Amino acid sequence: MKKVSYQSPTRIDLAGGTLDCWPLYCLFGGAKTINLGIDVKTEVHLSSNDQEKILVICPDLKYQKSFNSWLDLLGCPDNELTLLKPHISYWKPDGVTIELHSESPIGGGLGGSSSLCISLIKAFTDFYDKNLSDWEMVSLARDLETQILGKPAGTQDYIPALKGGLCLIDYKMGSVEWESPTIDMSPLESCLSLVYTGQPHHSGLNNWEIIKGALEGDEKVLGALNQINQVAEQMSSLVKNFDIEEMGRLFTNEFSARMELSTSYINERILKLKELALDSGAKAIKVCGAGGGGCVLVLSPPEVKKKVEGHLSEADFSVLDYKIWRLH
Repeated sequence: MKKVSYQSPTRIDLAGGTLDCWPLYCLFGGAKTINLGIDVKTEVHLSSNDQEKILVICPDLKYQKSFNSWLDLLGCPDNELTLLKPHISYWKPDGVTIELHSESPIGGGLGGSSSLCISLIKAFTDFYDKNLSDWEMVSLARDLETQILGKPAGTQDYIPALKGGLCLIDYKMGSVEWESPTIDMSPLESCLSLVYTGQPHHSGLNNWEIIKGALEGDEKVLGALNQINQVAEQMSSLVKNFDIEEMGRLFTNEFSARMELSTSYINERILKLKELALDSGAKAIKVCGAGGGGCVLVLSPPEVKKKVEGHLSEADFSVLDYKIWRLH
């Protein structure tokens, strides 16, 4: 019996998100995104079975079901299969047990679905002895998630899922390049808290409204995206020479730009979290992903970080334990 297992990091995005969606970065002659792969993981386990059936097991969703064939699975209306179906359609497996896990909160803004997508691709390529380059995996993940969303998907979430650690991604005209420098991330880690608001977000919808606005020439949208692009350019240097005051300024600038982009970027929970964090001594917050809910990064001096986290926990926000996770 053949068995393969793979884990992938999720990510926290420090700057440049949304601009990874083609063709937005083209409007600015290129763009950067900065991400940290973290040990809030997704996992996929594949094993052959002698029943020539497909067994899907999702303990996180309390879901388990057997199918006579991959076509049988594609015809099933269960919502728990939404993310899996494009992969099944692509690989057309038979006689396999698929077990899926995710530690990310649903709609957490940590790229959890993208990480799981990469875990599935890693597992299936190994299971069927395929050899895909990193960019081929990223491209396949983008195309499969576009099927799931029914809207264009960016690519910034797949690269930290492949590499982990610090990922500096450079979207150039005609190419995408990235580096994962091996530098000490402990000063950054000691200042950043990861907090779940308790409300999921919907990144596909948020990003699509921004893409439409930009392509229709909305000056407000284009101006905000340009500001986000400038923040990302500065952040790409700052993470290598960390300065908490400067990072706080960049987080604040991006927050203002995101507010210009979409009225759904914040809600009452995020505003409450921001007010409480700043009153407790934090420097700034950064909403993860496309906003509207999910997780929030809180930037605090190391000496007050625990106090900030304690006040947020007392207000029924969930402080998530995480470490920056480098794969290779």
